[in-house]
Amino acid sequence: MQGQSYQFKVKARNIYGFGAFSDVSTVIASCVPGEPEIATTTTQGTGTVIGFFAPDTNGALITAYTIKIAGIDD
Repeated sequence: MQGQSYQFKVKARNIYGFGAFSDVSTVIASCVPGEPEIATTTTQGTGTVIGFFAPDTNGALITAYTIKIAGIDD
């Protein structure tokens, strides 16, 4: 389930039987990132700089952001 934390351990087997279990590992099933929070907008020359806080990644690296400005390509 997305966002759920799971713990697991692993052991191997060969023709002589099983070895010992590994240490317990915890992973979080990833899902879509959270919503960024807009922090600042400032004018710089003829442009605008939009600053925001990165959202929670929810277990997977964020690789891109999209900024949509109202009235442009609605």
